[in-house]
Formats: sequence, structure tokens, C-alpha cells
Amino acid sequence: DDVNKSTVTRIFIKLLLIFAVITVYFYFQHPIEYRCTNLRAAVPIGDMTLVIDDIRISDRDPEKLDRSGYEIPWIYIKIWEANLPANWTEKIFNILQFYTRTPRTKENADFCVLGTLIYPAEVRNYVNPDNTDGGNRDVYNKFNVNILPGYISTGCAIMSGDNYCSVHGDGTFNLDDLNGRLTIAITDRTTNKTSYIHFTPQWEKKRYFKLGVSWSQGIDPTEPVSKYIYHMKQNNIPEALEYVMPELRGEFKFPALDKSFQEAETRYTVEWKDYLMYHAGAYKITAEAVRFLNEELTEFEAVSDKKLVFYVVRNDRDGQYYIVRVHQPYTPG
Repeated sequence: DDVNKSTVTRIFIKLLLIFAVITVYFYFQHPIEYRCTNLRAAVPIGDMTLVIDDIRISDRDPEKLDRSGYEIPWIYIKIWEANLPANWTEKIFNILQFYTRTPRTKENADFCVLGTLIYPAEVRNYVNPDNTDGGNRDVYNKFNVNILPGYISTGCAIMSGDNYCSVHGDGTFNLDDLNGRLTIAITDRTTNKTSYIHFTPQWEKKRYFKLGVSWSQGIDPTEPVSKYIYHMKQNNIPEALEYVMPELRGEFKFPALDKSFQEAETRYTVEWKDYLMYHAGAYKITAEAVRFLNEELTEFEAVSDKKLVFYVVRNDRDGQYYIVRVHQPYTPG
């Protein structure tokens, strides 16, 4: 019996070692993501403002991924069809993604500039009488962003609100230039004037264990506000606090959420502030309860005159956006 137990123990230890070696191997096969931690800029482009929030690089190889073609592996489909509880499915998917090898590169790393384009509401609401530019598409063509060295193409990925859209510029980058001086060039296509930002980036790096990239969802500065309002409607203060800057949660002041927000839709108007106490720049977001009158969400009527003003900033520790202040707008008496 002792011999059998000893044999089983040795086999078990060998299996653990094999599993550990396989795990370490796959750990080092995953791409490294680099996040720039020392750049935040707001550049005027005519009557618009382009806020550059984030620069990220992944050493995964997009060309090899594109050449291989994208097809959902059969095992993912089988797990999805099994109708397991959502948290089980997510955990299994995470394990499968960890033990999947992603092609990596040094010369053509995935590169992305993320930000927000803020513009007057009438820019979005403008409709060409000949309908030759698709109305809102005019916003896309008013600026261009380039990175030197490197390559990037820019566009508004999501028109989320009445006066802003998320900017998502994709390109490629040679990692040999990672610690060199970079230049971002922003061109106003109307005037052909180009603004330059010269800087030496500081990078935070970590491995990413999923098949895509962390920035695939882009940036929407109103997201923490909309989720905060949603949870406040449910009177779920602990969940609402998750969207407040962590160090402010203990003493955060909650203004009353007017009952008009309970059933109405919410309209967000975005502004950029170059300075907010203790923060080098912040999004000022005004939320109001409205009833939208068209599918494009450009026409609306206010349900109430009650509004809330939020200030949202990026936390440099994790790159996420949080609320740092909320109040009712000041109305002169």
C-alpha cells in the first residue's frame, strides 16, 4: 500500500509539474500591452476640441491574425450552446483564452490612440440638403491624426451623444521606437493647419490574457455617469459608488436624483475643462431627463428642468474613468 501511495504521489507531482510548465509557457505567449501614462492633451480644431485620452500598444501581430481569418473555435460554440450559468461560461472562456497562443510581433505592433471629439450640437444635427455626405459623416472628415514614427488612421468610432463622439485611431508601431521621442500631428482639414505634440512617453506594461485588445470598446466619458445614474435609480448606492474615484468614495456627497430621471431617457452634453482642482483636465458632463423625438436622438423635449453636472477624470493607476464630483447646476437667483 505504501508503495502504491508513493507511486500515486509521484505521478500526481509529475502531472502538477507538467501543468505548471504548460501554464508558464502560455503565460509568456500572451501579448504585452503598453499604456502611456504621461500624455493627456486637448487640441482645438475649428469649433471642435479633440481630447487625446490614451495611447496603447500591443505586441500582438494583427497581420497574422487577419491572414488566418477569424472563425469562432468550435469549443466556444459548444460551451455557449450548453446554456451554462453566465458566470460559469465567462470563467470557462477566460481559461480557454489563457491557453490559446496569440501571434506576436516587434515590427508591426498594434497601436491605438483613444480620445473624444467634442463639437457643437449643430455640427451633428447638420443635414446636407443633397444628402451627399450622410449628414453626420461630415464630422469624421474635419481632422486627421498621425503619429511619428508609426502609422495611424483615425475616425469617430461611436457617436454616443448630441455633441461628442469617441475617437478610435488604429495603426502599427515598431517597438524599437518604444522609448524614443514621439510626435502626434493633428491636422484641421478645413484650414490645413497642423498642431504638433512632442513628448517622450512613459509606459506601463502588463500582459493581456484575452484574444482581443483591452481598448476594443473605446472610450466613452459618459459611461461612468450613465451607470451611476442607473444604480441610483435602483437605490443601489454601493454599486453606484463603483463609478466614483476610489479615494473619494468614503465621503462622497450624493445629490438627490430627481424623480424625472426614473422613467425618462437621459441626454448627456459633454464639455472639456483644462483644469479641475487636483486634476489636469476633466470632462464636464451635464445629464438631463428628456424624451427623444427621433431615432437619431437629435431632437428632444425636456421632461424636467432638473439637471445634474458630473466631472469625470481618468485614474492614472488603472487607466479607468471615474466621477470625482457631482452637483446640481448653479442657477442665479
